[in-house]
Amino acid sequence: MSQETSYHNYAQLFKVLADETRLGIMRLLIKQDRTVGELANQLGLPIARISHHLAILRAESLIRDRRVGKQIICSIPTLASFLASGQGTRSSALYDLLALLDEERDLPKPGDDLVIFAAASLSRAFEEIGLAFEEKTGIRVRFRFGASHALAAELASGQFADLFAASSLEAIKPLEKRGLFHFERFFARSRLALWQQEAPIHQLAALLQVRWVVIANPVSAPCGALATALLKREGLWDAIQTRLILGRDAVQALDVADQNGGVALTSLAVIPSNHGFSLLLPAAPIEYALASTCISSRHPYAEAFLGFLEKNQNTLKRHGLSNQT
Repeated sequence: MSQETSYHNYAQLFKVLADETRLGIMRLLIKQDRTVGELANQLGLPIARISHHLAILRAESLIRDRRVGKQIICSIPTLASFLASGQGTRSSALYDLLALLDEERDLPKPGDDLVIFAAASLSRAFEEIGLAFEEKTGIRVRFRFGASHALAAELASGQFADLFAASSLEAIKPLEKRGLFHFERFFARSRLALWQQEAPIHQLAALLQVRWVVIANPVSAPCGALATALLKREGLWDAIQTRLILGRDAVQALDVADQNGGVALTSLAVIPSNHGFSLLLPAAPIEYALASTCISSRHPYAEAFLGFLEKNQNTLKRHGLSNQT
């Protein structure tokens, strides 16, 4: 998010909340959902006056309400619903402001959840690092693994994550353009590898003799796109079409090949060192990029994990991920 855009979003919010009553309503709703009557009692004001201010907040999508019997229950929209409404850049300003109103929300503490969306090929390394991080800090880590572009689509549609670890910067760029995430850095790289369970393969031409060739879907998984480009460059793409299987992501590509006696072209990071035979392929490296949410009240959570990740380079290396310099 540019500085000018950020200032504009803050200015719009301050304009709406430049009223003691509306600010008081928001602070009460941070703690829990409340009825109109409860808000009136808490603030010591007539229901008609509270309803007037609620209408202003509702018009700006800062609150929502639902009817339960004869009562109207007011609440602050979840981050996911706020993003899904198409107000991505405003969400950062709103949730920063909520953190200021509720001093207990702005620092990570034991029992909190850290939400990380990550490329499937990072699952072995990140699950190990996540457990160690939770043991050390008491902060729970919830991972969602998948193909990078598929995860990016989920985040763009309103799903929330503190961090997004993608296997290509291209998956992050659309989210950064919308003001939802900020690119932090490249943190690791891996290689495209050819894997087979039964015997080693020493050259790509041997693919013409195998039963099945499995790659990750090139539309949603960057390692699948790399495999596709390599096969086309080597003149093998057309010849293997009748035996080509597309996995959902890098992990599934390996699993499908393993279960069906096939060969997988996938990230070295998903291949256990004692499982089958691998051949590193002459393709561009898979470069892993990290992005953090633009909601600054959540930055301490992201920074805590990023710092821990920096200290666990050996874990990354054990899982086929080299340090990105």
